[in-house]
Parts: sequence; C-alpha cells; structure tokens
Amino acid sequence: MYRNARRESTSILKELRANKSLVDNAKVEELAELSRAGLNKSFALEGKPVPEGQGLTSGNAALGKEVYVKKLGQSAIIKAIKNNEVEVAIGPMKMTLPMKDCILVKEAPPAPSHKEHRIVRHKANQSHSIFMQKAQSATPEIDVRGNTVDEAIPFVDKAIDDALLAGMPSFRLIHGKGTGMLRAGLTEYLHAHHNVDHIEIAPQNEGGYGATIVYVK
Repeated sequence: MYRNARRESTSILKELRANKSLVDNAKVEELAELSRAGLNKSFALEGKPVPEGQGLTSGNAALGKEVYVKKLGQSAIIKAIKNNEVEVAIGPMKMTLPMKDCILVKEAPPAPSHKEHRIVRHKANQSHSIFMQKAQSATPEIDVRGNTVDEAIPFVDKAIDDALLAGMPSFRLIHGKGTGMLRAGLTEYLHAHHNVDHIEIAPQNEGGYGATIVYVK
C-alpha cells in the first residue's frame, strides 16, 4: 500500500508539472508535495494520540474553527460548510472532506479581557512591569500591505494581544485596497476571532476601504 501510494502521488506530481495550462507551476508543485507528505504521514498514524475534542457535525461546525483530520493526522481550519462536508485549509492546501472524517478540536479557555489582564498583572511587580511595557509600546495601527493573508495573520494576532494588554479598545489595520483579497481574508479571520468584538471600515480620512478598525474585547 505504501509503495503504491508513493507511485500514485509521484505520478500525479509529474502530471501537474507537465500541465501547461497552469500558470504558477511552483505553487502547483508546493501543493502536490504537501499532499504527498500528508499521504505518507497517514501510514504512521497508528498509535498517535488524537487531540481532545468531539465529532464534527452540522450542529457544531463553524467557519474559522480548528479541526483534526483523522486520515491525515493534521490540524486544519474550516473555510466553508457544505451540507455534511467542510472545506478545510491545511497551510496553503485546501480540500473538501466529510464531517465524519474530522474532529472538532476543543478550544482553549478564552483569554482574559484587558480589564482582567490589568488585575492579574498588578499582583506581582514583575508582571506589572511587563504590562506597563506593553502599554507604552502598543501602537494604534498596524500596516500589513504587501503580505499574503497567512503572512499577515501573525502580525494581526500580535496587534490584538498588544491592544488587550494596553487596554486599547481598538486599533487601525491597514491592508490597502489592491485586489481586495487581503482585506477579504483578514475580515473573515477577524470575524471568527474570539478576542475581536467587531470591525468596521475606516473613515475616509483614515484610509477608507484601505483600512479596517478592529475593536477588541
């Protein structure tokens, strides 16, 4: 089974490389290699611990939720829900899977609000010092223009954390207008973020559709 799977994935990779209608051959090769790596990994899943969670159903599935794909032994993020199937993203690769093949990973306890952060950090001088440093270094805006959605997300997460620690109610996220893909991807991510209260388009004098005001909670 292992040798046959290797031969099959190698054959698919060769076909993708030879397909002249595909513009971004480097991207195709990256996706094919990732797919083959996942296939190879599936042969080593026996005895591997499964993360804590529950079976994925139409009742608990939601965009942005983390799931564990049993056949691949990898975590993924739900991007779309279609009846009893979900489209998930594993890094740059997207695939559609039956819900029964996924486990909804148990979420970690929500992070304390910025008010709770203040109380906890006042209990120790060292922690209080960290809080004050964050409050002084936090910026009311972040510029992620020129990045892909995946590249921008870590910077956005840090901006959210810094805003919470500094007690800032909001910050401005500058993503530019461009094709609109970066704005759309970050909007979807922010809507699913448990520390984001809501978002809105920036006023015209602050960037308009080229920026988003993110309100934290």
